[in-house]
Amino acid sequence: MNNHKHGFSLLELIIAIAILSAMILGINSISIFTRNNVVTADRRAKLQNDVSRILDHVSRMATLAIGNESVNGANSAIVAGTGTLDIFVDSNQNGTRDSVSAANDHWIYYNRDINNNNFNYCDTCLTTDCSASCDGASDIVATNITDFTVTKAANFSTGNFVEISVTACYNPALTCGTVDNPSVTMSARVSLPGVSVN
Repeated sequence: MNNHKHGFSLLELIIAIAILSAMILGINSISIFTRNNVVTADRRAKLQNDVSRILDHVSRMATLAIGNESVNGANSAIVAGTGTLDIFVDSNQNGTRDSVSAANDHWIYYNRDINNNNFNYCDTCLTTDCSASCDGASDIVATNITDFTVTKAANFSTGNFVEISVTACYNPALTCGTVDNPSVTMSARVSLPGVSVN
């Protein structure tokens, strides 16, 4: 008589549990890795959208800039400061530089608020020092902006353009540029068709 019972030995059960555990850990690791990459990509995409919105806004408004820095003096069309940009715009679009008023030509102003990392826009300034007060509507274009740099040559000696660089960070209160807290920098060269240099 054959008394062999058919079943699993303890060793076979341990091996099966080990293989199943390894498979579950592998699947879980892939899931965590994929989720982290999706979160990082989503955060980076949101930052790119914000920075693109800033570059688009500034580029669109800069095309309305008017002036001749050789005639009207340095910084009479574009004033680039630390984290700021003032643009003298032909708001009535008659192609000439008129007296400053809300209805005629006036200054517009962009700045990065270093206290809360907002990027602000003022649509009407009646003086060149728009940082003191906005005479029109003020708007927040984007948040989490950690750097805004505008470069122009003196009297536009190297060309009729300004170069703009914008950096955004997902959470500026933390270390930027990490996997969990990505940072995005984008730059653009903005042509100024209504600004004469001769």
